[in-house]
Order: sequence, then structure tokens, then C-alpha cells
Amino acid sequence: MRRFFTIAVLLSVVIATGCATSRMQESYKNAQYKGGVIKSVLVLGVAKEFETRKAFEILFCRDLTKAGLKAEPSYKTLPKGVKLDGTVVKAAADKLKVQSVMVVHYRGLERKMQDPKTPAPGPDYSSLPYYVPSVYHYVNRSDYAPMKSFLQLECNLYDVKSQELIWTGHSEILDPKNLNQLTDDLTGLVVAQLKKDGLLP
Repeated sequence: MRRFFTIAVLLSVVIATGCATSRMQESYKNAQYKGGVIKSVLVLGVAKEFETRKAFEILFCRDLTKAGLKAEPSYKTLPKGVKLDGTVVKAAADKLKVQSVMVVHYRGLERKMQDPKTPAPGPDYSSLPYYVPSVYHYVNRSDYAPMKSFLQLECNLYDVKSQELIWTGHSEILDPKNLNQLTDDLTGLVVAQLKKDGLLP
């Protein structure tokens, strides 16, 4: 595993009050990343169900486009049935001539926050070739299931050229009632945090 970068821990940000339960739980930014703001991105949703993956990608692309980026959903280039790994994802990103890849998925019940500077057993966050196949297999395990009363979304952003991690963040929501609505809510949290961290215009 690669341990060549230092990650800055940002405080959790609760952006709603009262009965609202959505929040940005944690985020980390690669201190060695010097590429400035992100201008283009391929959004890759990883999920058992293709429609869930598609929903991730459509909602993130919508909000990222509003933020001023060129945002492309991966399902058009990597359709249903394609086994995801770092090679095919990078090839798709190169074909679309985008600067970065954003990988998003729901975390299962037993999963805990992993600090990329001190990796624990589980997906290696440090680079795209390690992370994509790891999380693809993770969400397709027979025992995988997102939390029913406390759902968490994980989002990792990678540089296409170096394939190294730029940013990772976790957002969460309590008592989700509608999958599309909660994905919409969590998407907004991630985009807002990326702006705060200086990675979006």
C-alpha cells in the first residue's frame, strides 16, 4: 500500500438542525495534490443494482455540472454487465478526456471510516487501480447491505493521470425513507464539502 502522502483531517460538519439528519461526517484531502480545482470528472457509481448506480451518477453529474464542471456518468461508457476495475475505468476516463474520476457507493453496516494515511484491512484508498476492484467486490458480497436506519455514502475522487487519491469523504443520513431523495441530499453535502475544500470552482 502506498503511504507517500499526508492527509489533512477536516472536522465533521453538521449542516442541518432540528429534525434534519443529513450531514457530512468526515473528509480527507491529499495534501500533496497541487492540481487546483477540478474541471472535469467521470462519475462512477458502484452498486449491486444498475438503477442505483445510475441514480448515483445522474444526481452527482447534475450537481457537479451546476458547480461548473464537465461531468460525465460512467453508465453510458461502461454499461450494465461490465466488470469494473481500474484499467477499464481509466480507459473510459481517457476516452472522455476528463481530469478526474469520482467513485461513489453506499457503505455496508459493518464498515468503518478508514484513514488513508494509516490503511486498515479493506479497500486501499490510495489509487484508482487498487480501489475500484476492491469496492466493486465489496458491494457485490453476499453479506453486503447498506444500513437501514443509518445510511452512509462514501465518495472518493482520483486524478486520472496519476491515478492517485485527491479527496475522500463520507456523508450520512438517519432514517432514510426514499433512496433517490436521500441520494439527492447526500450528493449536495459532498459537492458543498468539495467546494469548501477548494476542489470545485
